[in-house]
Amino acid sequence: MHHILVTNDFPPKLGGIQTYLWELWRRLAADSFTVVTPDHPGADAWDRSQPFHVERVHTPVLVPGPALSRTINDLVARTGADLVLLDPVVHTAPLVGRLDAPYGVVVHGAEVVVPAALPFAQLLVRRSLRGASLVVAAGSYPLALPSGLPGDPCPRSSCRPGWMPSGLCRSPGCAVPRCVSASAWMPMPRSS
Repeated sequence: MHHILVTNDFPPKLGGIQTYLWELWRRLAADSFTVVTPDHPGADAWDRSQPFHVERVHTPVLVPGPALSRTINDLVARTGADLVLLDPVVHTAPLVGRLDAPYGVVVHGAEVVVPAALPFAQLLVRRSLRGASLVVAAGSYPLALPSGLPGDPCPRSSCRPGWMPSGLCRSPGCAVPRCVSASAWMPMPRSS
């Protein structure tokens, strides 16, 4: 299985979320995913030093519109990706229905808490969560957050944060939980 991580936050850009995402994804098999992220000073050298493929979009931020949808769909076609993981969840709503593969979302916390207080943003987050094949949460706190949104877009009964899936499958009888904590989804840390 191959998936695509689409995020504005990835090294060599510095920050906590950037480091967090890199630390998680570097533990996966390098041929199991591709990262789509904005260009950043020093990206060429950084990308060459990684064992996985990074596709840089030559804009300061990823704007979730038709151009990004085309970029993602072209990459889905080239890589045969089975899933597109979108980060952050609040910006993914405009991509819903425009992707040629099922999508999942990554939730860290603030991008669910803040929009929950803003009616229009709340609708965007709920739309993204309801259509997601997978919700990867950065721990138990953000895993619990979607249930606080009206309509509970990520039912807790489908969340099993202690379970480690062997792959990402979404077929009707599949045991992969719809909502999962990142620590349950990612393999144990490697020594390097």
